[in-house]
Amino acid sequence: MSGNSTLSVISTADEDGPVKLTWLSICFALVVIALAMALSLRLQLKLESSLLISALRAILQLSLLGYILVPIFQLNSVYLVLLYCSFMICVSASEAVSKQKYHYKGMAAHTLFTVASSSSLVIVYGLYVVLRTDPMWDAHYVIPILGMLLGNSLTSVSVAYSCFLEEVAERHDNIEFLLSRGATRWEAVRHIVQRAVKLGTTPLINQMSVAGLVSIPGMMTGQILGGTSPLQAARYQMVVLFMLGGCASLSAYMILVLASNKLVDAQLCLRVDLLHKKTKYAGVFSMLFTWLSTGVSRSLSQLRTRLEAVSPGLEVEQESLLSEAVGPLRA
Repeated sequence: MSGNSTLSVISTADEDGPVKLTWLSICFALVVIALAMALSLRLQLKLESSLLISALRAILQLSLLGYILVPIFQLNSVYLVLLYCSFMICVSASEAVSKQKYHYKGMAAHTLFTVASSSSLVIVYGLYVVLRTDPMWDAHYVIPILGMLLGNSLTSVSVAYSCFLEEVAERHDNIEFLLSRGATRWEAVRHIVQRAVKLGTTPLINQMSVAGLVSIPGMMTGQILGGTSPLQAARYQMVVLFMLGGCASLSAYMILVLASNKLVDAQLCLRVDLLHKKTKYAGVFSMLFTWLSTGVSRSLSQLRTRLEAVSPGLEVEQESLLSEAVGPLRA
């Protein structure tokens, strides 16, 4: 009896729904992270702080996400859905840019356009033609599916971008040779684009090839835990996987077309000089933290400057008060 009461504190089960987790169950789940940290400490991998910080960030970010999605799902307003989707797209594009070794001017705009257009085209088609949601902007469908699309687009864009830019920056002799021999822009970069798109879409191809055999995908798992029929959950997962494949391929191809048009100009000259190694850029959240810390340090320096400007007057006033206090004693 006492054992059952203890387990009820950790999690509670509904008759017609999934098991409801408490914060104590989250703490028990952290034991697995603690084991990973112990293994890192034993092997001297120096990953303990990264694992701990990542786990704490996951708790904070997912908790905030849960509290943010509650009013969005309840109101189901098209404006709130579009606002949150725009935020997701901006964060995804920012993270894709931050993972690159080489940058060029206009890279952020290219990435934002690619991520927004590819994910928007695929999700509109999926919601309007395949799922036929009513209304089409139903937050229960739009936000989870868009999140999965952006996550896979982030991976494909990052991998394809990295392969293409590093090839152009470090091994550009072949491209220049083809251009000098009269090749068009596409003919000069086609072999790099093909290899980059293959690398960008390979993870998703592997995921689709083992779906249902080696692993149960996340969306299907969530629906089964939520009480949906396994057959219906499998059909939903098929639709989502096909949408992910199309979005990943489209986004990888679009970003490479934009990058190649930027780095090979209209005169068919390879502009390697436009590429530069990134300085210090770690995504939108790091940018926000840097901006806040810079503002605070600037305010403190301005306050210090004002105090230094006023300090001579304060010193004169302090000397006069000291002389007035000591004068009678000297007399």
